Amino acid sequence: MNKFIKYLTIVVFLFSVLAASAQNDEKVIRKGNRQYRRAHYENAVAKYKEVLETSPNNVKAQFNLGDAYYGMQAYDSAYAAFEKVVDMSPDAKLRSDAVFNMGNCLLAQDKYYDAFNIYKVSLKLNPENENALYNLEYCRAHLVKSQIYVVQPEHGKVEVKETEAFNGQRISLKAQPEKGYALKQYIVVRADHQDVVVEADEKGFIMPKFDVLVTAEFDKNDNKDNQNQDQQQQQDQQQQQQDQQQDQKDQQQDQQQQQDQQNQQDQQKQDQQGQQDQQKQQQQQQQQQMSKDDAQRMLDALENQEKKTMEKVNEQKVRQQPKKKSDKDW
Repeated sequence: MNKFIKYLTIVVFLFSVLAASAQNDEKVIRKGNRQYRRAHYENAVAKYKEVLETSPNNVKAQFNLGDAYYGMQAYDSAYAAFEKVVDMSPDAKLRSDAVFNMGNCLLAQDKYYDAFNIYKVSLKLNPENENALYNLEYCRAHLVKSQIYVVQPEHGKVEVKETEAFNGQRISLKAQPEKGYALKQYIVVRADHQDVVVEADEKGFIMPKFDVLVTAEFDKNDNKDNQNQDQQQQQDQQQQQQDQQQDQKDQQQDQQQQQDQQNQQDQQKQDQQGQQDQQKQQQQQQQQQMSKDDAQRMLDALENQEKKTMEKVNEQKVRQQPKKKSDKDW
């Protein structure tokens, strides 16, 4: 197991000394390689991608990108990166190394059967690839062929092409429900210990290292339709509740806006009333001031008029008074 990881590292070291198509790309790749050796795999990925953005056909950067993904244990991404190398390069030896690393990605996930077949492809591309030959035999030693037993369920049938398979092999399943029924789920368990459940999806399952029993469950279409209707009703109710909550929020916002507008109008009225009161007070002060002046003028006029009247009265008295006899002193 450790040996195939060692081979992957050797491929990185050998590939890092290949001639680069451009000095700038070579410089960035060397930086990526340093990051890789320090186990800074994410930084290495960034450097290799930097080269591929400007030089998408740079096989060296593409290959080492797969190595960096492998170091991150991102095996699916690593597999895809090596697969691109196979498409990009016409060099059979290089393609063999890329396929070999694809097999390593599968082997790291205990997919012995798929890895076994991938190593065969690597050897076809380069029969002298000793690393692929070693890992091929390693997988062979770990491959276990087990039996597949089918237990036909009620209301339908289950079809399996294989009656036996190696561990890691993908097994396809096909359901044939009776009229009025639909597949609910596949059930795969260990044959001699049915408490051990093997994960299965709507397409099939991965064969483990032991014999298995395969069956299925079917539901009436009506039940399925009812389930769908119930789910739809729940969704509708949730949507209705959300709409009501939103309406309440909108109403509260509208009321708040109206209240703000009313407060603003009241404030404006208060300001206007205050201005009017201030103007009225000023006018009253002016009127009071004018009234005092007018009163003084009226008093002065009355006094003058009275004075003139008295003068006229005195003059008339003088004119009406009889003349006195003048006595002479002889």
